[in-house]
Amino acid sequence: MIDTEMVQTRHRELSKLNHMGTMGHDQANAAMHVLSRLLNYAADTLTGVDGQPIITTNPVRKLNQNKLWHKDKSA
Repeated sequence: MIDTEMVQTRHRELSKLNHMGTMGHDQANAAMHVLSRLLNYAADTLTGVDGQPIITTNPVRKLNQNKLWHKDKSA
């Protein structure tokens, strides 16, 4: 199970200076957006044997609540 701490840790790791000498802010945001969409899809479409969604909360939402997304510098 993916929890909020795992999401925040991975976002932080992806944000670090990469092998090309640039910060990975865009890549970190992009990866978390994809993860969020996948989890939302699973929550909307996949159910357990009891008919309940297998995912009830999206842990990526914590990035919103804690304002951890990196700002888009290209805008």
